[in-house]
Amino acid sequence: MQEVSYLDRCSIQQTDDRTLLISPLGTRETKEAIAWGLLYSIPKIREELRIKGLSKALIVREGRSPFPVLLSGSNTQPPPSKEQAIAKVAADGRSDLAKQLELIAEQEAQGRIVCITGMLTNLCKHTNDLLLPERGIRTAPYWTGYNYLKSWCINGDGVPSAEYDRLIELLHRDRSIAGYSYMLIRPDDGALIEYSTDYVFIPNWYGEPVRVGFSTPKDYRVVEEGRGDRIIR
Repeated sequence: MQEVSYLDRCSIQQTDDRTLLISPLGTRETKEAIAWGLLYSIPKIREELRIKGLSKALIVREGRSPFPVLLSGSNTQPPPSKEQAIAKVAADGRSDLAKQLELIAEQEAQGRIVCITGMLTNLCKHTNDLLLPERGIRTAPYWTGYNYLKSWCINGDGVPSAEYDRLIELLHRDRSIAGYSYMLIRPDDGALIEYSTDYVFIPNWYGEPVRVGFSTPKDYRVVEEGRGDRIIR
């Protein structure tokens, strides 16, 4: 499957006041999915601003105020360590959404995959472009809307694994987990994959509780090669 960039699926225009206006294209649902991706692609948007000699971008979202991305001050502080970021995101989960977005963008800038999943629905809200085909087969935009609960049913009986139940219990209790190891079925080829992910629980993310996973592109291991009877349609 060809790799898709979120910015490639947008109309990008420069306004008279030297602002970069980024407008997702497609149906209403597609625009919303792309907008989610853009919110966590802030480092790439800032690079666009640098190339064009601009200082501000606006991400257009239907029915909502545009989300601003500023170039100024983006490199004045060193990025937080993994441990600092996990603790801060967990704390900010009770407060400022803008801070959460900025912290997630900083994690992406450090080369970490960011995956946001609904706690109630198990639907993928966002995966950034650092999830490459050699790990996930499908590229990041095509994970949006995927029901991860299907991948947690690793025994073929339609029942989520004990690792899933433990993850949910720990997130509700501790709000964050460092280096959580677990196995999932990769949907497109039916392979059994072991992952290691840092998780945080955010109780109110646009009105919905979510878990946010941080991992490096190499934090996975193929336990069993793909099987046709495990492919998830």
